[in-house]
Amino acid sequence: MDGILEKTIVATQFFNFPAGVSLALDSGKTLSNVTIAYETYGTLSAKKDNAILICHALSGDAHAAFYSSAEDKKPGWWDTMIGPGKPFDTEKYFIICSNVIGGCKGSTGPSSVNPETGRPYGPSFPFITIGDMVRAQAHLIDHLGIGRLFAVAGGSMGGMQAMEWARSYPKRVRLCLPVATALYQSTQNIALHEIGRKSIMSDPNYRGGNFYDGEHPKAGLSIARMVGHISYLSDDAMTKKFGRRLQNMERYAFDLTDEFEVESYLDYQGESFIKRFDANSYIYITRAIDYFDIGYEAASLDKAFPKSDARFLVISFSSDWLYPPYQSEEIVTACKANHRPVTYVNITTNAGHDAFLIRNQTQEAVVRDFLDNEYRSIAEDRSHHFISSQNDIPRFDHRLIFDEIPSHSRVLDLGCGDGFLMHMLAKEKGCLTQGVEIDHANFLSCVSKRVDVIKHDFNDIFNGYPDNSFDYVLFNLTIQMTINASEALDAAVRVGRTVIVSFPNFAYIGNTVAFLSQGRMPKSKWLPFEWYDSPNIRMVTLKDFAVMCEEKGYNVRARYFYDETDIVWLLPNIFAPYCMFVFEKGR
Repeated sequence: MDGILEKTIVATQFFNFPAGVSLALDSGKTLSNVTIAYETYGTLSAKKDNAILICHALSGDAHAAFYSSAEDKKPGWWDTMIGPGKPFDTEKYFIICSNVIGGCKGSTGPSSVNPETGRPYGPSFPFITIGDMVRAQAHLIDHLGIGRLFAVAGGSMGGMQAMEWARSYPKRVRLCLPVATALYQSTQNIALHEIGRKSIMSDPNYRGGNFYDGEHPKAGLSIARMVGHISYLSDDAMTKKFGRRLQNMERYAFDLTDEFEVESYLDYQGESFIKRFDANSYIYITRAIDYFDIGYEAASLDKAFPKSDARFLVISFSSDWLYPPYQSEEIVTACKANHRPVTYVNITTNAGHDAFLIRNQTQEAVVRDFLDNEYRSIAEDRSHHFISSQNDIPRFDHRLIFDEIPSHSRVLDLGCGDGFLMHMLAKEKGCLTQGVEIDHANFLSCVSKRVDVIKHDFNDIFNGYPDNSFDYVLFNLTIQMTINASEALDAAVRVGRTVIVSFPNFAYIGNTVAFLSQGRMPKSKWLPFEWYDSPNIRMVTLKDFAVMCEEKGYNVRARYFYDETDIVWLLPNIFAPYCMFVFEKGR
């Protein structure tokens, strides 16, 4: 937007709990006269089925997008993601964002006036949890007349709220998008929060939290913000942004002034923060984050989302050390344990935790496709989709697998490529599919086809899946890529009732001819790799695999030997370039 006249202005709205309605808190206390500040963008559909709740992080508020006034220099905190044509497209979806209770931007919090005393709550405000924040939001959603949210999304603390929605209101969330977050607050992060709280409470102006009639604890809150802000960045980002550069000087001053640029930057962050945030809100909200532990609330992570109907999109960032990727992978594991379809990507970036707040092509593409494909699927009548001919499935091996798998099966595809086969199984046979794919372009293609896919190496992907989670587990031209094929297959027959494995037959005569006539490693249409970039680390033949199945006691119920167009009947160990085994765990 180049000029003030082009700015879209959005006013903050306020919802007051009806008279006599209180908010029950996890502490056992209740909060009366609750007000929720919120903003909306876009139009609610007649069926009220396009509503998306956006949840903010620690220092956020209800103003997620556009501008509050013509004088505003900056738009809302997630304006990069919300708006016409953006991932949270306001021409399709009705976007809602509310300030959490305990906050200081319009919703009831410690700085709000206690109606019983006529003075700010201060330290008398009851302690809150992420669950309390979500229950307050549920009152707002009820007020708006929305029965089921199309999606709940948020980063950091916002991601915690999104997951709490999926846990506490399992039938009211269609899609759950936790970004740069965790199922529980780590010990290190609790420690960082405690430093911030102690810096505030040690400020002489804090006065036990009763500072509203005098000077606020600005110094303490500023230091708390500095500590927190460091955790939002990364070592690489800070080095590139500041290095060891001095501030307005060429040599060390040998005093306590801000000599380094990074010192001045942190001072600025602290000073700007104290102008817009309340010290008590910082204490209460950080404590609420520290209390968050879905595993504790649900007895174990295996029971985190036992009743949820939601599909999950989990996003992490490689340089995020506040909520590292391993914590997002724990969310994925919890989804596995609860039989929830999940898409996951760890995005490579040096931007640290705050990466979710800035422009990122992968985040934008994945979120947009994840939402839009689900949105389109609402209007689809799957019962009217039929395969008109085998030509609708171009690859011969895909046709074999498609014919082998019955309708409504649960299917795990390890190395699902561009997602075409999984898409067809879901679309034409009503199968519940889960893909795993490491190639980035293929991953994006899967998401664009509404295929739930985990971007990950599949060598250890079985961790977290209970026994018999799937009817079928597929290794379609991927078993030769596994580090330990024996362990992978044993895990597959544990997780799946039936396993389908296809692989290139290295005894195929064409390979021998290529060696003898050209002196080079063979390539094929389906495996067009050079020796130096091939993912194939194991060379197996039809007979090798058959012997292994016998040794392991697998019950082989079907075998196919084929080329790229048809079945090979004559001497398949010599003339079939590809083999497929369908087997089950032996009794």
